[in-house]
Amino acid sequence: MGTWAGINCDWHEQPDRAAMKNAALLVEATRAAGFPPTCAATGRWLSVCLFWDHGRTEVEVFSNQFELYFLPRSDEDGEFDVEEFAADAPETLGILIEKIKEARSTLRE
Repeated sequence: MGTWAGINCDWHEQPDRAAMKNAALLVEATRAAGFPPTCAATGRWLSVCLFWDHGRTEVEVFSNQFELYFLPRSDEDGEFDVEEFAADAPETLGILIEKIKEARSTLRE
């Protein structure tokens, strides 16, 4: 199975090569944890955006960092939280997996 198998991908522009490499690492890690993203797309800065739960949980992947977005519960609540993680830190993927799991469980409450 390829890294992007089963993920709805919209590469309207080719993302940055380093961002794609980091995104592939995160996709493989979340797949191994049992919850790969459902969608992926090229981000605004040729980053890679990965989505879970109909876009309510998003990770934007850059060449040097990951940005985890917790989007609002309703369209009326325009605020959202962002956490940033260095791509080169060895613990980053593990922390991201736990944060994504936590966000997804919160959405289901």
